[in-house]
Amino acid sequence: LPHKDNASYRSKINDIKNGYLQGTRVELLDNIMHWATDEADQPPILVLQGAAGTGKSTIAYEVAKRLELCQQLGGSFFFTRGDAELSTTEYVFPTLAYQLACLHDDFLPHITDASRSHLKKGGTQGLEFQLDELIIKPLQKIHANHKAVVLIIDAVDECTAKAQELVPHMLFLLFKRICDLRFHLRIFITTRPEMHIERAFESEHFAAVAKPYRLQDIPQSVVGQDIALYFRTELQKLSTYNALSAQRPDVIEKLTERAGGLFIYATTMIRVMRGDPYNLIAITDILTSPSPSASHSALSSELDSLYLAVLETALSKEYFTSLGSNYELVQSVFGAIALLEDHVSPITLSLLLTISGGSIDSILKRVKSVIYSDTDSSPIRPLHASFPQFLVNKDRCTNQAFYI
Repeated sequence: LPHKDNASYRSKINDIKNGYLQGTRVELLDNIMHWATDEADQPPILVLQGAAGTGKSTIAYEVAKRLELCQQLGGSFFFTRGDAELSTTEYVFPTLAYQLACLHDDFLPHITDASRSHLKKGGTQGLEFQLDELIIKPLQKIHANHKAVVLIIDAVDECTAKAQELVPHMLFLLFKRICDLRFHLRIFITTRPEMHIERAFESEHFAAVAKPYRLQDIPQSVVGQDIALYFRTELQKLSTYNALSAQRPDVIEKLTERAGGLFIYATTMIRVMRGDPYNLIAITDILTSPSPSASHSALSSELDSLYLAVLETALSKEYFTSLGSNYELVQSVFGAIALLEDHVSPITLSLLLTISGGSIDSILKRVKSVIYSDTDSSPIRPLHASFPQFLVNKDRCTNQAFYI
């Protein structure tokens, strides 16, 4: 059966996602694990949705570890942007079927027989045939009293091969077929709020079988406490931390404030500080400086790569060539977000720019991974304070379509 071992959470390419700190994300992980292991009726699909850099893959990795310990992990597929075999839907269902058979002896004979029959009809087949023949039909033979088993599909937004068509198709198939089993097979999905994925989540099939969970709904005070604990734990590992703490007693508070609720920002700051512990005070002063010109190059580099990847996926070359006015529209909306001192609502922005609300909404829906806007009357907020700075710096924002 064609499958990809590197898709598993255990693969060494996913080591970077193994960064969970004990004592953080406590309530979130408790809720996920309750949903995953509860033998009572639960929605079979849980979708954890969050903006770029908010720690979704780290959560997925930790959930996989915990489920494997209690022998309720069915399999995991971690999408990886830039890897041809891990950024396509082609291997998702065969890989999960393979792992289901390997991790659960009672599934093995049914999936083995199904795989032999499936492969007689061809090698890599369509998603519907893969899901139906390799997972659904063989597992229909499993008794209803079997304990719950969970499949994890992480970073669906990093599936880039024909993503506009195949990702919604994959999700629709899961929504439609997951309830055809007698026992509790559950699916934990993580993703950024990309437009083509959001459309799938708006379907009636999704509402009937899925439970959405948005990271942006977690109170900022809770996220801030977790990030502060992370800073305190990691900095205490450095031999020069005591000197830093003595001279900068509010360092944890300042670093936490600077991170702005973004875990990738916090982890990047720690990597920078860990790289030169003997100049820790000077580096910390740079990282916590409110001045954009004082930002550390290593910190900016990682965030800039993240911002560019999100924008170039959401607003592709095809988007700009499909309608000539799209370039001016993006420039106007991004310009206002970057340069206005106050956060304004989409309605107010429409009036300021004399652009229709529908046109502004079409941009905001595409870039929800880096810009928040819940309703037409709520303020438009960047993911992080560094995003507007990125847009107005030509050395950082190297794609002229987004540079203001």
